[in-house]
Amino acid sequence: MKKLVIGILAHVDAGKTTLSERLLYLCGVIRQIGRVDHGDTFLDNYELEKERGITIFSKQAILKTEDVEVTLLDTPGHVDFSAEMERTLQVLDYAILVINGMDGVQSHTMTLWRLLERYQIPTFLFVNKMDQNGTDHDALLADLKAHLHENCVDFGKIQENDEENTLTPDQMENIAVCDETLLEKYLALGELFRFPPTIFVHNPTLDNFKNLFNLAGATGIPMSRYFLNSLIVTVLTVILNVIITIMAAYVFSKKKFKIKGALWEINQAALMFVMTAVAIPRFIIIVKLGIYNTWLAHILPLIAMPVGLFLVKQFVDGIPDALIEAAVVDGAGDITILRKVIIPLTRPALATSIVLTFQAVWNNVESSNNYITNETLRTLNYYVNSISVNNVVAAAGISAAASMILFVPNLIIFICMQSQVMNTMSHSGIK
Repeated sequence: MKKLVIGILAHVDAGKTTLSERLLYLCGVIRQIGRVDHGDTFLDNYELEKERGITIFSKQAILKTEDVEVTLLDTPGHVDFSAEMERTLQVLDYAILVINGMDGVQSHTMTLWRLLERYQIPTFLFVNKMDQNGTDHDALLADLKAHLHENCVDFGKIQENDEENTLTPDQMENIAVCDETLLEKYLALGELFRFPPTIFVHNPTLDNFKNLFNLAGATGIPMSRYFLNSLIVTVLTVILNVIITIMAAYVFSKKKFKIKGALWEINQAALMFVMTAVAIPRFIIIVKLGIYNTWLAHILPLIAMPVGLFLVKQFVDGIPDALIEAAVVDGAGDITILRKVIIPLTRPALATSIVLTFQAVWNNVESSNNYITNETLRTLNYYVNSISVNNVVAAAGISAAASMILFVPNLIIFICMQSQVMNTMSHSGIK
């Protein structure tokens, strides 16, 4: 569990102790919210503090969430007890500087800010009491920028209809200019969202690939595992698909049997169905077969592709029957005919079928989503999609790097078989 020490600092009467009480209540540390004017707060427990209504000594409380344990330090806000406050700065990981929305930046606020800068403590500004009459949001923000830092960012303003509280472009820009490293990352990220998009990269970087591999390693399952799963599933599916396709094309083209026409019509009708339309029947079949959460759940749904069978059959139809009959006269069986006659003469169509099958399997995410719950059996495309969905903006660079890794194998296999694919398209009449 990650452990953090966070201090709350403020000028007097900014509402620092009240904020601490609220945090303790929301995290379940206390059952009732105390009030300074009632003298019943959890942290101001000395008699003199209750009598005066101020914090004199620094206090600590433990807040726990699912994966973080926070030690909260409530410090004195009165200038007379600054030494007690400064004593806590040496142990802080982060600081929350509370500012009264009615009073704005006070002289003691500026003193606290300079101390936090000296100790190099990352600091969040919390503007309190903004619900009171007379507070001016824009004037206060201008005051913060004038007296504390010109790049103060208002995280209270988020984009409309944004449930994930995504930062606005102005917020990201203001944050980026505060640090050179952040600025470099922001400029690289900005190219992803630039409109109109540029052809050539202005700020090339390999950081997104490094972050991708680091992120995969932090999840407990290395990215190489997802890649290996995709490779195994794709290779096995393509091999089985080619075997089934060439055998079925030979049967449909050169053999005669009663239900041949009906079966071919079923294959033609299957060309019209999208994957979503058959998702539920596929799921039921996979569960009934007992292959849910196994390798076969990846392979079985894609070993037969109607479009591949259609293309290969078009080529087999072009093989003269006399050539088949001559092979039979020479004593060749069906397997020999397939190996010696059909496959050599249908290589362009088979190459096209391999390309189409490879792309369908390599880019498939349905199996990992619907039929697999074991994370170690899921594929690379599922992992990439999970990054894109969960971190739309923050992980845009990582998602782009992962998409590049997914795209490269498709590009390589198409380049290697480009001439065969073009030959198939011209022969089959597909434009």
